[in-house]
Amino acid sequence: MNMQQLMRVPREKRDLEWLVESLQSAIQLEHATIPPYLCAYWSIKSDAASETTKTIRKWIRNIVLQEMLHMGFACNMLTAIGGTPNIFCAGFVPKYPGSLPGHVHPGLRVGLAGLAKDNATDPVIKKEVVQTFMQIELPEAGPIALADARAREYKTIGEFYDAISQAFDDVQPAISLHRQMVTDLLPQALTPIAILQDAKVAIELIKTQGEGTDKSPLEDGGGCIMDDNAIAHYYRFAAIYYERKIKKDATAKSGWSFSGDPLPFPKEDELYLMAEVPVGGYDDSKDIDSFYTGILKNLHYAWESGDASMLNDAIISMDQLTGKAIDLLKQGKKVGAGKGIVGPSFVFRP
Repeated sequence: MNMQQLMRVPREKRDLEWLVESLQSAIQLEHATIPPYLCAYWSIKSDAASETTKTIRKWIRNIVLQEMLHMGFACNMLTAIGGTPNIFCAGFVPKYPGSLPGHVHPGLRVGLAGLAKDNATDPVIKKEVVQTFMQIELPEAGPIALADARAREYKTIGEFYDAISQAFDDVQPAISLHRQMVTDLLPQALTPIAILQDAKVAIELIKTQGEGTDKSPLEDGGGCIMDDNAIAHYYRFAAIYYERKIKKDATAKSGWSFSGDPLPFPKEDELYLMAEVPVGGYDDSKDIDSFYTGILKNLHYAWESGDASMLNDAIISMDQLTGKAIDLLKQGKKVGAGKGIVGPSFVFRP
């Protein structure tokens, strides 16, 4: 079942099988955000002179690493209740451009492209990628600090995780540490799920890092922004879109507004204008795709075997993947008559 179907199952019928299937969907969903975010990160030149552009690049890199952590926690939760994450298969990898796994945000089309669309001189078109990211991370109660938040008729990622958290309470599954992964190679440690409360804490972390709380754009719901990386993903992407950092604002109804320090959108010469990858990808990306598929293979067998070295190898390999991707972007191979260039495709190539 996809996420919409899983959410339609009455609460009293959400059993262990429902929980296993939902956690596998969560793993696919967390993974699905990583390739688009990576493409946006890679498209920002590492030697950009602007301090604000460096900040945006740093933000997106941090978001990617947090999504990797979220995927890891979802894998540990599934393993803890006796399941095995299914990662190394063609069906696990989304077809870009297309919908998110599980039909989250129906109608939302997610592609692989640089931070700015090909027509980077158009003030609306150039930010379409960032708008998509904002939709992916949309808070379940609607974004604070935006007066024009509209009602919606679909389920958010946060609501899906709420349902999983509730199912842990209702099902009370037996928890096993067998084959769970632990690593400190990410900015925040991936830890095991030893008791039911650990699962609920992990879910709350995933939610707040992505969308903040219902009262604050900060991960911990605090009242002061001490570190830009403590701002939830939605609000970092929104700051990039509005070109202003978010800050506390006593004059705003929510207490927050995008009226902080200017955050100019990166200039064209600070970006690789990566065109949106077509269905099926590029031949130029085959080596990158195969390397990426190898990372998925390591992740799959790490949780299947309980071999933490395979997880660490996969994390370390991300730096090599970055090098390969940027080498391709530096070639500047044009796509058609526009400014867009060829980029990594993230096609499953075993």
